Amino acid sequence: MKTQVEPYGSYDVIVCGGGPAGIAAAYSAALLGVKVVLLEQYGFLGGMATSGLPILTFHNMKGEQIIGGFAQLFVDYLKKLGGTPGHVPLQHGHMKTITPIDPEKVKIAAQELLLEQKVEILHRCLAIDPVLKNNQVKGVFFESKGGRFYLEGKIIIDCTGDADIIAKAGMEFELGDDSGNCQPMTMIFKINGIDSQKAFQLTDEEIVVNPHYDPNSNFAPIFHITTQFKPWRQIIEKEGLFDGIADHRAWLMCLYQGEMFINTIKIIADSLDPAALSWAEISARREAHQIFQFLRQHVPGFENAHLSFTPVKIGIRESRRIIGDYSLNKEDILLGKKYQDTIAWCGYPIDVHKQDRIDSYFQYVEDQGEYGIPYRCLLPQELENILVAGRSISATHEAMASFRVMAPCMAIGQAAGVASALTIQEECSSLRKVPVDVLQRTLKDQGAIL
Repeated sequence: MKTQVEPYGSYDVIVCGGGPAGIAAAYSAALLGVKVVLLEQYGFLGGMATSGLPILTFHNMKGEQIIGGFAQLFVDYLKKLGGTPGHVPLQHGHMKTITPIDPEKVKIAAQELLLEQKVEILHRCLAIDPVLKNNQVKGVFFESKGGRFYLEGKIIIDCTGDADIIAKAGMEFELGDDSGNCQPMTMIFKINGIDSQKAFQLTDEEIVVNPHYDPNSNFAPIFHITTQFKPWRQIIEKEGLFDGIADHRAWLMCLYQGEMFINTIKIIADSLDPAALSWAEISARREAHQIFQFLRQHVPGFENAHLSFTPVKIGIRESRRIIGDYSLNKEDILLGKKYQDTIAWCGYPIDVHKQDRIDSYFQYVEDQGEYGIPYRCLLPQELENILVAGRSISATHEAMASFRVMAPCMAIGQAAGVASALTIQEECSSLRKVPVDVLQRTLKDQGAIL
């Protein structure tokens, strides 16, 4: 295999991973004028934003918007493409709003926004190893079809979702709860060709039409319902669907008329073990097909439906978490703590999934408010020139179960991008030396809410 010793390129900032945190980091750093490259293992950007999930969530439980900046810019761009109706009120749920998004339009929006800021995008390139000199990260090796190459960078941002670069640097990390158990994985799937009016009868909740619904648009009037499939419990038990759990709950999300994204699959496996992860992918896709067949055969509204979409990869709720300069914990979240170095807000509750729904739980921020995410959580101990953004920042198992969703991950990514650019432009000796007031002011200048 070809291995290039000379740098493939030299950059101010290298972003590893093009999911929600990665695109926010790359855009926000480039907006300040530094030279940015983004490494993405797939042939498109967006990560879990292309999985069929809506973005959760821009608002606290009072309905106050607490996340703006790049995340809001991204939604506004998607609106222009007809890829989202924007923030939609949620009447029956553990959050105040959701933001439904079109997975295909996410790909083009992410791509075009980054290209506007002259971010260099390297697709089909997997960041595999950091280049270390003492405790300083000087670049990364990446794997591609053409061989293994080396990128030289002043600052590296690990947006892999699994803290891959930190782990490859030999740093300690945390995984799962006190017993090492991670939340179950899931796979969203989409069904087209449904009769929406009939299908909405799946729920025993009151159905409330989106108050901002535009009948002249292609969007569905109802975006989110839940169901326990109560009339079909005997069939579910007989066919062994949902592991035979008769009261299993499904989240049904509708973006356009006549289609439905379904979130109900739960797979317990080690996402860091190749064989276990492969089994999880196989099992989830098989289960999506089985559930679709059940719906088509037994549930009104699905008689003429077809399974039209499964995402490129299974949804991993939890993986590695770094050990940073500060570790966000459950009490911080429930008490709605604010910090001198807050770089983002989150108002989503602690949302811990277990295999059995009875053991799953929500815990809400005090007074329906929000809590701060400190800059220190992005800084891995014992390493310089590298930040982490997304769900892998320094936090406990329960704390991560709150900010792991897309909107706060974008806000964290934006902060990482801005901090990286400021470190270079302000000629700081370390990411830890970035003046917090300058970081916060620059984030506000980019539209962030702080």
